[in-house]
Amino acid sequence: MDTELLSEDISKRGRLLRGPVYCYGRLALILALIMWIVLDPALRHVGQLAIPLSLLFNHLAFQFRWSKPVMITLRALAFFWLIFVVPALIFRWHF
Repeated sequence: MDTELLSEDISKRGRLLRGPVYCYGRLALILALIMWIVLDPALRHVGQLAIPLSLLFNHLAFQFRWSKPVMITLRALAFFWLIFVVPALIFRWHF
């Protein structure tokens, strides 16, 4: 009986996290962060956009439903960004 209640609770949380308020709200926050970095002269540096763009690509690839070719392209872009660009920027910043 406790197991059933636990699985129902987990199922409800999963639906809440994938709800439209979460998906579009987080997308709006990510886009606002990107706009702030682009428009603020003190932050205008290519390296400053690496993490927000990574958040954007991953959010678009995994939180929304797309057609098959678009989904594959977005997930490949998110994977490429995480594997190659972010470590390169981190390596450049620290050394």
